[in-house]
Amino acid sequence: MFSKVKLWIVLLMATWVTDAAAASSATSQGDTCKNAIRRGQRATAIAACKEALRVRSAPEQMTDVVQALLLGEAPLTPEALYEAAVMSRSASRWGDLWGAMTRCHLGKRLGDEHMLTTCTKTLTEKYAHLPQVSALLQDLKPRKPWGFLVSWGVMLACLAGTAAHALLRWLKSHTKATAVAAVAAILLASLVPSLARAQQGTPIDIDLPNRFPIDDANPRASVPTPEQREKFPLDFGYFLQESLDRAERATAEKRHADAAKYYYAVAAAVPDVAIGFTKLCDSLEKAGQIKEAILACKGAVAREGAKVADHVNLVRLIFSQPDPLETKQLEDVAATVAHLKAEAEKKNLVDTRIVALDLECDLAKRTHDNGLLAKCTEELAKLSPGTARTISLQWAVAMLNNDKPAAERLAALAAEKNLSAEVVSKMKEGAQSLKPAWRRAFSDWRILLTAVFVVFAAGLVALRKRTWFRQRMA
Repeated sequence: MFSKVKLWIVLLMATWVTDAAAASSATSQGDTCKNAIRRGQRATAIAACKEALRVRSAPEQMTDVVQALLLGEAPLTPEALYEAAVMSRSASRWGDLWGAMTRCHLGKRLGDEHMLTTCTKTLTEKYAHLPQVSALLQDLKPRKPWGFLVSWGVMLACLAGTAAHALLRWLKSHTKATAVAAVAAILLASLVPSLARAQQGTPIDIDLPNRFPIDDANPRASVPTPEQREKFPLDFGYFLQESLDRAERATAEKRHADAAKYYYAVAAAVPDVAIGFTKLCDSLEKAGQIKEAILACKGAVAREGAKVADHVNLVRLIFSQPDPLETKQLEDVAATVAHLKAEAEKKNLVDTRIVALDLECDLAKRTHDNGLLAKCTEELAKLSPGTARTISLQWAVAMLNNDKPAAERLAALAAEKNLSAEVVSKMKEGAQSLKPAWRRAFSDWRILLTAVFVVFAAGLVALRKRTWFRQRMA
């Protein structure tokens, strides 16, 4: 009993230490992220904020990523705007606090007065007491150019004094009506520049609900042109958000073919990023359009931001096709394996190397390349020994080599590792099949009984013939 309690305490402490280490890592990266944002170091901020988000997926980290993506004065790229819009939407799911904060960052960067008005209203009415909200609202306040106003005030006062002196002298020699007209002209002249500045500061078409409406029958036809994206980046962001929202609603309702239409539009709108193609691949697969899903997955692995899972999905979909596979498909699998191996070696990623070897072994089995299967299995056993996948591959190699002792040992090991009873049974049956033919025959009682009957019958025939022969000789 004491040992069990002791073990429970050790496990609890291990869990606490792991969580504390993760929290410490997230805090460290979060501090680096926030410091880089304050200094305006965009690249550093993006890397640190994304790492903090990877360690701890929380709305504060999502908000930091949005703010980091929007740093700088240069025009936003479609990819950066897309990522910021998606992250803002993800943060919104944690509550209107985070949604309002991210929208305020977007509104400030893009100069969207309507967005700023709505988000600041939410923050002011509900969350003004929070320190981070108070700081954000202060930052959003327009800066009043006091020095500029004072300078112009002094200058205007001097001009007013001079004008008043001249006006008094002029009034002495002109009628009252003429004087009133002159004063009106002076006042109008002073107001015109102010009116002009007010008109220049008014956003154009700010109340348009959607500059790029989506055609549900053919969303891809609604994708803005590159020129339109540059000219109206905020509207382009709205287009992406709405396309993603409609795709997710269709997915939730299991209308996967409809979801794929919207993801087609997202992939076409942001063609240099993998995420749209990844989502498209998933929807097409669920819709049963496997060939089209393979093309989408190929698009994902060829673009920025592709993940190991994209490569695995591509190979899985290719191998889901019936034999014989096309040469081009096998070449695609080989290229994926080579790419993952190169990435693993370049960045020293053991997990990626294991995935690459796993896929290579699948390729070897599909193409019946026994030499390649033995090679990848041997390396996989060094990197990932004792796993169910490694044991099954080692057993397959033993079967190919007709190595009965190794096959039996691996079948027993599979049972120790608690592999499914069906798998263990098949492995044992396979190992049993490697016995010599005569031993396999005698291990089956039906064959053994038949053999005994045959031998007995042959003995009776031989005995009868011998009796008959003796009778004839007598």
